[in-house]
Amino acid sequence: MNILICGDSFGADWNNKSSWPNLLEKKHTVINLAECGVSQYKIYKQVNSINLKTFDVIILCNTHPYRVHTKNHPILYKNQLHQNTDLLINDILVKNSWFNRSLRAAQGYFRWHWDEEHAWDMYKLIVAEQDRILKHKHVIKIKNFEELEGNIDTTVYPIFNGPNHRSNTDSKKIYNSITELLSKAKELHNDNMD
Repeated sequence: MNILICGDSFGADWNNKSSWPNLLEKKHTVINLAECGVSQYKIYKQVNSINLKTFDVIILCNTHPYRVHTKNHPILYKNQLHQNTDLLINDILVKNSWFNRSLRAAQGYFRWHWDEEHAWDMYKLIVAEQDRILKHKHVIKIKNFEELEGNIDTTVYPIFNGPNHRSNTDSKKIYNSITELLSKAKELHNDNMD
């Protein structure tokens, strides 16, 4: 099967042979566009950056609305795994020794101007547009934050605590669940061909 992975660090390639994305690559053709620390906007851009017709299944790892798009993260843009990382409100509101002037400005924005309701509304609009684009595709959505909402047709883990790079055991469980769902998608595809 040809598989596309889009999302945040939950689906990113951490060069860990035991992570679920790398286990999938052993049996399938996988294009992995997921990146560490990206906002839902950048995940939406991943989905739109490639010809979806070439994929049998798309695995989508949506992130949290508390990640706010930034063109360049003031500190992490030089880090290979995090070069497209966005601003995460929880990281910014905590006083940290690595703060520079730009991050202090972001801290002020989150304290005085950021609107949680607006963030959720924008997040829902982006997810709805992703769903519209993907509505005729076999999609496996991985929801790894408890409070996320949305149209979750096929959920591997309704709640999963942490990204794929934290536990080889959990990664294997996710891989096994995805493999089951891929088998079902293949059956559906074969039924539609008859």
